[in-house]
Amino acid sequence: MKISYVYYVQLFAWFAYCDEEHYPTKYDSIDFMEVLENDRLIILYLQCILSEGPCPPLGRLMKEILPEAVATNCRKCSSIQKRLIRMSSVVLRERFPEYWEKLSDKFDPDRIYLKSFLAFLDSDD
Repeated sequence: MKISYVYYVQLFAWFAYCDEEHYPTKYDSIDFMEVLENDRLIILYLQCILSEGPCPPLGRLMKEILPEAVATNCRKCSSIQKRLIRMSSVVLRERFPEYWEKLSDKFDPDRIYLKSFLAFLDSDD
């Protein structure tokens, strides 16, 4: 009895650890290049994240995780999510600088994380 109890406690702790260490990867298989090449979709997601419009499921997830991802330099992101954040930031800064500023104002109004987040965006890890 003791062994099975310890086993289940360890198993539960392992699952809790795994869930806490990474963001959901449910959407990692989506072709994000298709989204990044479509201004209408980009604006839809941006308006969702900024609470200016309706939110599709992926938009709700991004809205939920972005504050922590910015603050921690995407520590819990999968490698695919890191690549997506980097690609998205290039698109936003080049084609939608006004939205980049709005996102910065929303998630880092005092620009506390800006320098380290920009360093993360320029890195290859």
